[in-house]
Amino acid sequence: MKKKILINEEKGLTRKLYEQAFPEDSKSFVDFYYSNKNLDNIIWAISEGTDILSMLHLNPYMLSFSKKSILSFYIVAVATDKNHRHQGMMRDLLSSSLKEMSLRNVPFAFLMPVSEDIYKPFGFRTVYEQHEKFIKEDETVQEVLSTPDSFNHLYSEYVYQIEKSLNCYKCNCDMSKEVNIDISNFQIRPIEEKDYCICATIINERLNKDYDVFAIRNPEYYKNLTAEYRSDGGDLKILTYKDQIIDVLPMNSETPSGIGTDTKSHPKIMVRITNLKYLFLCLKTSEDISVTLSIKDDIIEENNKVYSIMAKKNLSLNIGVSNKKECEEVITIEALEDFLFSVKDIDEIRKYKDVRLSDKACIELNKIIRMKNIYLNEIV
Repeated sequence: MKKKILINEEKGLTRKLYEQAFPEDSKSFVDFYYSNKNLDNIIWAISEGTDILSMLHLNPYMLSFSKKSILSFYIVAVATDKNHRHQGMMRDLLSSSLKEMSLRNVPFAFLMPVSEDIYKPFGFRTVYEQHEKFIKEDETVQEVLSTPDSFNHLYSEYVYQIEKSLNCYKCNCDMSKEVNIDISNFQIRPIEEKDYCICATIINERLNKDYDVFAIRNPEYYKNLTAEYRSDGGDLKILTYKDQIIDVLPMNSETPSGIGTDTKSHPKIMVRITNLKYLFLCLKTSEDISVTLSIKDDIIEENNKVYSIMAKKNLSLNIGVSNKKECEEVITIEALEDFLFSVKDIDEIRKYKDVRLSDKACIELNKIIRMKNIYLNEIV
């Protein structure tokens, strides 16, 4: 048996295991996955000859994290052949891939677990529940606009700006005033290739206002997402006002595919810090900060260091790293994930096993601007 990262010509060998592990995925969706996602992803595998016994896929995403662009990987298609399970293969692949991402200076990885308990021993923590909204194939403009708060809090500003650009309103008009809208000026239609760029611009702008962590949109993102939905009987629709795009509306099939997709519940997203130094460098502080911490990570040895964190108010953190194994203040990687992604507050994580934080350290850590609003609704 051999463990390795597959070259592009070998990636197709994993399809047999994929179909065995995820029989609920339609053939058309699997065709999409292997013709699109496998172009730039990384596949770790354990093989015997040309037989793939175990695998995991790392699909790259550019994320906005604390207003900075970072490379991350979405861990998907984690599977072991049914005749070779309970032999430690998945543990081996997951540990190896996490360590490799650390060496590549990837701040963190994320995944959608079949079961959270599988990944907790590897240091993953749940930080988000997906709440994607879908429209029906025959949904009307009136039904879309009648969604609670959809117009008043989402579309009104776009409509105002369109009307202003068309010289229908004076430049000094009060945007707080309700705009008289003719419903016939709205239209829902399927997305086209020419729409990808403007859709990316509009949605990135919206997400950047409201979220600390999200996948950055670009034309390639919407090209892949459109192919993904259409492969499974769904589609991407756009909402326009006077022929100008104001929103992207996903239309799902009744039985969507996608590696564990369950429309009856809210799929969870777990994260795992892979390179703590680079993650710290992305963060900012609300006040002057100075604190030294020893990090305990049972999987990624590279994270097991002493970090001196310093910064002036509203600036990015400066990080000094020492190979000393421990100092007075100690925090586990799991506790740090819960804190930095706003799952728990400082008073809660200081009670975790193997965490030792003084009152002063807690005060200093609380100055870090944490990630509170997360939007990671990707499937693969």
